[in-house]
Amino acid sequence: MERFKKLGAYAIGIFILIICITVIADESKLLYPLLQGKNGEEKEVTTVGKTVSSDLFGSLKYYAVLEDDALLQLTRHSSDQEISLLTKQEFEQLDAGETITKNDSGITDEDQKSQITEHLIVIIVFSIYPSGFLVYNISHIPFFKKWREKGATFFIFIVSGILCLVFIMTYVFMGKSIISVVQSYSGDQIEVEAFISDTAHERNTGRFSRDSYYLHLSFYTEDGDEEIFISKEVSSRIYSQNHFSIPVRYPEGQPYKAHIAGTKFGDFIGSSFIIYSCTLIITVFLIYAAFLMRRKKKTGSFYKKKDFSNK
Repeated sequence: MERFKKLGAYAIGIFILIICITVIADESKLLYPLLQGKNGEEKEVTTVGKTVSSDLFGSLKYYAVLEDDALLQLTRHSSDQEISLLTKQEFEQLDAGETITKNDSGITDEDQKSQITEHLIVIIVFSIYPSGFLVYNISHIPFFKKWREKGATFFIFIVSGILCLVFIMTYVFMGKSIISVVQSYSGDQIEVEAFISDTAHERNTGRFSRDSYYLHLSFYTEDGDEEIFISKEVSSRIYSQNHFSIPVRYPEGQPYKAHIAGTKFGDFIGSSFIIYSCTLIITVFLIYAAFLMRRKKKTGSFYKKKDFSNK
């Protein structure tokens, strides 16, 4: 019976290994052409306007719009020939009718950097288990048994480094999200009515199943001098309650920081919020575990405080 249990556990381990390797292979296939370059000729294209995409927390991505129809549709509905990712500085300096340099392969330098980063993160995370599986099995080969302790220490060091990197990146993204929320809701707020020109409800999107909701908003600034276009991720509550127009607010002088009027705390609960919450909980547990280990080292017990009465 014990042998069958071990074989079952090993089969599950092999299954998880195959899944991880499949994900790594798929991501590597997508990453390779990005690392090789854009493979196309540079050309100048004329912009017809600009737009941003905003997540639940108000973090922005900036785009130049190259075709009129794309001005009134969600960025996720636009092709690489209709919009082009920009840096914040490029976006602020761009006006409709100006030209930008774009690769005819449909990808810009900013697109390329963003996609490379995303693929590398996935590859690093899904490489942790295969690395551990490999080290574990090699360490049980008789010839390598004498290096088992050193190998285990080295593997723990590598895994700890990768986990620290993942945690640091998560906290950086969390910090940016908090800053975006503070910026969106601080200062004098201007309220205007925004027209909804495009919507999307996506089920089971991406690698991890979840529902996502998007509205494409257009409105004029308070002085009426500029029309603003925003692709905004929203909660299911806001998505279901609005069809043609919706009131939005933005800090005076920052219309692209617009948020939906009447937003509640629950409207921020999405995949990113869950990831941030889990990261905080795991961090608290790790700190508490380190505290208990330090206590055991000093007192010999996880739960007993050091007794100073005999001193």
